[in-house]
Amino acid sequence: MQRLAVLGVTLLLLHGKVESAKGRAIIQASQVAATIWPIAFAAATGSMLHSVALYRAQQGTQLRVLDMLLTSRTVGGMLKYLVFSFRFSLGLLLLVLIWCFSPLGSQAILRAAELQSNTETVGRPVVYFPVANISSVTEYSTVVGVSSYLSSLQSIRAIILSSLYDSGTRVMHSNGSAPAFSDAVAALGGPQAAVEAVQQDLWGNVRVPFIHMLDGYDPLRPSDWIQVPPDRIPPYQSLIGVPIRGMPQDTVGNTTVYINSTYHFLRCSGRWHNTTAWLLDNGHRMPNFTSVWATEFNWSIKSYPLEGSKKGYYGSLEFFSRRNVTSCNVHSSVVEVEVRCVKPGAQLRRSCRSTRIRNALGQGPFSNATVFSRGDAPGNPLGGYPSILLHDMVNVDLATHNSEFNAFQMYLSDSTAGFANTAAYGDEFCSVSREAFEARLGMLINTFWVASLEQFTILNRDGIKSPKDVNWTTIFYDTRKFLYANSTSVSSYFTEPTYRILVPWISVYLAAVTVLALATICNLWLRLAVRVPDFIDSVSALARDTPFVRRPAGVSSALGGAEQMDLLKDRWVRVQDVQASQELGRIALSDDKTLGMHTLERDRLYE
Repeated sequence: MQRLAVLGVTLLLLHGKVESAKGRAIIQASQVAATIWPIAFAAATGSMLHSVALYRAQQGTQLRVLDMLLTSRTVGGMLKYLVFSFRFSLGLLLLVLIWCFSPLGSQAILRAAELQSNTETVGRPVVYFPVANISSVTEYSTVVGVSSYLSSLQSIRAIILSSLYDSGTRVMHSNGSAPAFSDAVAALGGPQAAVEAVQQDLWGNVRVPFIHMLDGYDPLRPSDWIQVPPDRIPPYQSLIGVPIRGMPQDTVGNTTVYINSTYHFLRCSGRWHNTTAWLLDNGHRMPNFTSVWATEFNWSIKSYPLEGSKKGYYGSLEFFSRRNVTSCNVHSSVVEVEVRCVKPGAQLRRSCRSTRIRNALGQGPFSNATVFSRGDAPGNPLGGYPSILLHDMVNVDLATHNSEFNAFQMYLSDSTAGFANTAAYGDEFCSVSREAFEARLGMLINTFWVASLEQFTILNRDGIKSPKDVNWTTIFYDTRKFLYANSTSVSSYFTEPTYRILVPWISVYLAAVTVLALATICNLWLRLAVRVPDFIDSVSALARDTPFVRRPAGVSSALGGAEQMDLLKDRWVRVQDVQASQELGRIALSDDKTLGMHTLERDRLYE
């Protein structure tokens, strides 16, 4: 009993302590205690009830009381008495409550302590790229200056081609609009693997979806958060994600950060106009392709004034293919994105994804301010940026033959084709749905635009690990301060597990130990107070066979002890000296109240 009590106190002292070998030993001891508890409790309680029965017999009581006490010395006996006696009393209720501590104490010690995982929430500053302002960001693009453009051209093309030829690109903007979408998903390992493969770009930057293409988006309620689906591929607006610096890299846990992002999206007419009549017959007509000219690929993206009275302002793109042309209005959108990152283990990779998105507060669902808004107008600080952007975009991966699609054209035609050289004939892009064409071309424009800003940032080679690495006060040369934006991440770390003591269970256990202690003490005291010999075991048998308990007239000896017990249940009995007047006394269970004056004496001789 002492050890069981000490174990309960030890468990209490374990609360809030970090997991250790000592703690594990205590938990193991509690598991052993849960096994031996019913045995110890039954031994102490059964012995105590037997002593109570002897004491009551010594003092005098009803037969049913003795029967109840002696029958209830075990849990099974108590349940049997409860079911077959058809009697209820406060004493019986007390016995039921006492025996309830036998299973409760065992379960309580087993459930009193548990290991809990602890998390610590910490906020830390982060920076992300680029600032959600198309005009100001583009002004510091490496493409603006001729020298910087030539120096960066190789890196720009490498980033774009790496993104285009990534296996995950095949499944983006392909569901329902590309014939081999299912095969592309299977090649990535299945639907969920495909979803996870495109959440970040090749360099770990988080991709952001087109908000207007998500289910549940309402342009009349632009500030409502829209969930980015975790179980299907979202309509991402760029192959290049948003670099975020300052996020914890090595700590196991979850991190949430809110960022602003901006991008372009298109609204195309959906009508293709045949332009073969515009081509000149220069004698290079290929005999096997009556509808294809073997001249230099005669298609491009051209800009034209939205309003002639405002020279230099452009709001639409003319998209020329080899034989067709369509028109697309260009818009931009600024969104607020919730990004969540998870690092499940110390040796596992940290994964991030966009979880929720909404239009940035005060921005509205869209804007007409784009990289093409001023075009090549005189005085425009961007100079020839739009022309350079468009020219390099359509020529990023020149095809070997003029009659074949390059990577840019192949993705527009069939995003799952795997960029195998394809002859540029047939219906060209006319079979592509307007929604798919808008999404693919818009994503490519955003990809080229972001790649032209700062290549080393995309590649995570700019040396920026946190906001303090950005020289926010410099004036010349270092323009990165104009490209980065600040935010705050909230990280939840897993700390060392600690022991938690469950108050309800430990309270039940301590109450059970208290009952066990009282039963032991009560048993010892009663053993000292009882002077009668321990001859009481089955009251029904004693009541049936003893000549000192009178049976009602007509009661047959063929009745069993339990049946006679039912007839004699209210008979008063007492263990007393039934030969008080003789030299040798005799101790027996008797219902003779006239013998009450003769108590049992320790010095008297009994036969």
